[in-house]
Amino acid sequence: MRFLYIAIVVVIAAVVVLFNIQNVESVNVSLFSVSVSMPTWLMVYLVYIAGMLSGGVVWDFLRKSIHGASRP
Repeated sequence: MRFLYIAIVVVIAAVVVLFNIQNVESVNVSLFSVSVSMPTWLMVYLVYIAGMLSGGVVWDFLRKSIHGASRP
């Protein structure tokens, strides 16, 4: 079973490396009056991390709200 996990990690790592190699073009991101130019792969990773953080905050808020509402 350990070899299956290692194989899955290797495949995912290979896909991430290929994604980085194929998406080196720059994209312009603007918010209000600030504009930033960055590689596409970096933008995708930043959006992914922001989604993980915001999803974790929402999940924690809901969990605490439900737990607090169930207390007598």
